[in-house]
Amino acid sequence: MMHVIAVILLMTVVQVHAATGSSSHGSSSGGAVAGLGGYGAIGFYGGIVNSTQDDLNTMQSRANINQGGITTGQLTQAYEFGPFYQYRFDGTIYALHIRPTYFYARQDGSGSAGSYTYGVTGYTIFPMLKLYPLENNFMKFYMQLGLGYGSANGMITEGAGNHVDFTSGGFGTEVGLGAELCLTSSQCISAEGNYRYLNFNRSVVTKSSGTFNASNGSLTQYGKGQELELDNSDLAIRMGGLMFMFGYYLYF
Repeated sequence: MMHVIAVILLMTVVQVHAATGSSSHGSSSGGAVAGLGGYGAIGFYGGIVNSTQDDLNTMQSRANINQGGITTGQLTQAYEFGPFYQYRFDGTIYALHIRPTYFYARQDGSGSAGSYTYGVTGYTIFPMLKLYPLENNFMKFYMQLGLGYGSANGMITEGAGNHVDFTSGGFGTEVGLGAELCLTSSQCISAEGNYRYLNFNRSVVTKSSGTFNASNGSLTQYGKGQELELDNSDLAIRMGGLMFMFGYYLYF
């Protein structure tokens, strides 16, 4: 699903770029075609997402009590990074920004029964509308709002031989503020703070082995092809939260 969306978005960007033509970075009129011209940018972003995994952390806390202590930590943050493409419409404050990212959160450790691991990885793609209400040749302040899709893969290991993999996904929103500091006319660095809502309340098991002890507060449903459940309720996964990102822009 995410790959189909990515292809559609990239085709749209190419068509817009071809239809409107291009102009040099920083131009506000001369290179525009009927006022719709613009210029592009490519680059990358990386940072931290404060995406606490409440259900997985509940399992970790219970295992910590039952085992008399485990070395595995809780999942409170994730790392996220990826490239982007942006098209700025000349003579306006608007830009179209498309950003696919890789999401990574994992905690490994052990207890008396063996390894204890909890993790969530995945991909997101968010097309966003950006507005630059205040800017000059050196600083550009912007706001952004987007709708996108995320796909998550999770894993749980609790003791020797007890392991489950699962998958989830869905649509979400993202909003934020940021600023670009331009080092040259074509190169800028940026910092931004965003909030993303991207929560999944249903996960499906793709691989399962061993036995999880429900009487000790572990999984209550974990068969392959089934919905993953904790305390007889769907186990929820979160790829959203407060985001602190840093990026690099190359305008052309």
